[in-house]
Amino acid sequence: MPGPERILAGDQVRLVAIPRQLAGAPAETRRVFELCVGQVFTVAGFDSYGHAELNVGPLVDVLVGGFDNTIWVETEYLEKVLASQ
Repeated sequence: MPGPERILAGDQVRLVAIPRQLAGAPAETRRVFELCVGQVFTVAGFDSYGHAELNVGPLVDVLVGGFDNTIWVETEYLEKVLASQ
C-alpha cells in the first residue's frame, strides 16, 4: 500500500486537523488553527524541521487581528488537494 502523497512547495493543501501539540498553546493560537481546519492553502515553503508554511492571513487576519498571519504545521495534518504546476 503506498504511503501518503509527498507535499511540495506550491501545492494546495487542506488542513485536516489541529496538531495535538497545540493542546496547551495559547487560546489565540488554537483559534487560528480552528478557523483553518477544512480550508485550503498554498504551501509557501518548509522550515528546517519539515513543517509546511501556510499563509492564513486572508482568512484569519480580520477575525483574530494581526497582519499576514502564517502557521507552520507538520505535513501529517495536511491533505494534498492540487499539486503545483
